[in-house]
Amino acid sequence: MKILVINKDGRPLMPTTPRKARVLLATGQAEIMGRDSFTIQLIYGSAGYIQPVTLGFEPLLPLQKGGTGFCSCVPAFDAPE
Repeated sequence: MKILVINKDGRPLMPTTPRKARVLLATGQAEIMGRDSFTIQLIYGSAGYIQPVTLGFEPLLPLQKGGTGFCSCVPAFDAPE
């Protein structure tokens, strides 16, 4: 499980672990912004490191009634050509 993180200016950063989020909240370096998808906002300035991601969708039962699909987010890497 990952915790969503927003920087001081409201821009999304890379998710963090629950342990790191607890430490940030306990030391007053972050505050809770949302509980549906648990999100914290940093109170201090950060470098703003983000990583590009690719959203992949693989249909399991395409074009059939009641079909579902699988969706995943994975880091985007430059694929060798």
